[in-house]
Amino acid sequence: MNLSQLRIIFLIGAFVISSSTAVCQDLKFGKVSKKELLEESHPRYPEAEAAILYRETKTSLNYSKDKGFFAVTETFERIKLYKAGGFDWGTIEVDLFTSSGSDKETFSGLKAYTYTILGDKIQETKLASSDVFDEKKSKFRSSKKFTMPSLKEGCIIEYRYKVKSPFIGNINTFSFQESIPLNNLKMRFEAPEYYNYSAHRRGWIPFDIETNRQEKTITSLSTRTSNLGGGGSVNNAGKSQLKYYQNISEVHLDNVPPLLKEAYAGNMRNYASSLKYELAFVKFPNTIAETYSTDWESVSNTIYKAPSFGNQLDKTGYFEKDLDKALIGAANPNEKMVRVFEFVKEKMNWNGYIGIYTDEDVKKAFELGSGNTAD
Repeated sequence: MNLSQLRIIFLIGAFVISSSTAVCQDLKFGKVSKKELLEESHPRYPEAEAAILYRETKTSLNYSKDKGFFAVTETFERIKLYKAGGFDWGTIEVDLFTSSGSDKETFSGLKAYTYTILGDKIQETKLASSDVFDEKKSKFRSSKKFTMPSLKEGCIIEYRYKVKSPFIGNINTFSFQESIPLNNLKMRFEAPEYYNYSAHRRGWIPFDIETNRQEKTITSLSTRTSNLGGGGSVNNAGKSQLKYYQNISEVHLDNVPPLLKEAYAGNMRNYASSLKYELAFVKFPNTIAETYSTDWESVSNTIYKAPSFGNQLDKTGYFEKDLDKALIGAANPNEKMVRVFEFVKEKMNWNGYIGIYTDEDVKKAFELGSGNTAD
């Protein structure tokens, strides 16, 4: 038997093994198997306290006659909790953003179950709607939070939900890596040809982005009133159609290793593999392209012109007297620096809200002694 024949046999064997594995795991919602429930440790990472068996995230830009295009993100996850140390994965929090106007993200379609083995039967416990809570994080951000019921070692949790968002300029990041193993991942992003997005990769795990196009049609109904002689009128119903292409991007990954914490590495999320779509420009037929993201200098200018960011840095006349007292006797710049740091640390408290823009106003936050991360 030569080398080429050995390679063929190996490839056939690998295909059979991978096919049988796929058959054992049904990736449809609600199709948890006994084999998954009876698994006592992760086959590749036996020390893992939990593992994501399947993650599916799909974001698509849909059209509404009243609102125009908006984003809908559908999330489905199945997670195995091997040990009690992994129970933190049984608490899920979904952030929702609200603008300074009336636009906001909405959460819907939640279905969630915990699966366990009792004797020879699979038991499922449904998450009660009363166990889903709203939590305000800042003036512009809130969250839906829930903890899965009946958690025990060896159980599997499964949930799915939708988030509808009018904020299509920045699509939520697609996360491909966590602190626990991720067995199987599927991501899909759909956007009409008029909206052009830049794709930003992060992390060290290589992945291919498969792209294709699909034709779609927007049907618009309208009513037109026509006047008749003699003062009468008649309503005529009209219908118009717009055909366009939907650009589709997909990523499929298997056996993603956990991202382990490293000393002095800071925020580990900065190193996790992910994909971020940012709106670059919009170009409708017979119109001039409208650019949104260009370069870092333009981004900086936009931020520094914002009333809740750049304008706040120009405000004075509210801290000088207190600071002068704190600097009495400071002999050199290094000592002054330490005094300023200690003064701010003693004076200010974080209110638990996160944001790159001020929640109150730096002057008001100083008077209160409390503010969000930007304050």
